[in-house]
Amino acid sequence: MLHKCIVVVCTTGERKFTCEICNKRFHRKDVLQEHHAVHQEAQIPCPLCNKKLKTKKSLDVHIYRHTGIRRYSCTDCGKVRIGVMPVIAKNLVLEF
Repeated sequence: MLHKCIVVVCTTGERKFTCEICNKRFHRKDVLQEHHAVHQEAQIPCPLCNKKLKTKKSLDVHIYRHTGIRRYSCTDCGKVRIGVMPVIAKNLVLEF
């Protein structure tokens, strides 16, 4: 069930769209529409373990756990890398 978005007039032009359920604000309408999934029941099953997730994005992240692939972010530049094992470097941090 999709919820009607409420447009909030903002002097800065940022976060114009507000979720009518939790009042969280977003800068783009499509991001608000993706957010609506958090208020719905999980329906997308993992093909490997049948765990049900709410979004395709959360399914993709969940599947990484089965494959051993992890996300790593650089503490210097913030860039996220995905791989089985990070390059041995002090500036890479495992993300969960």
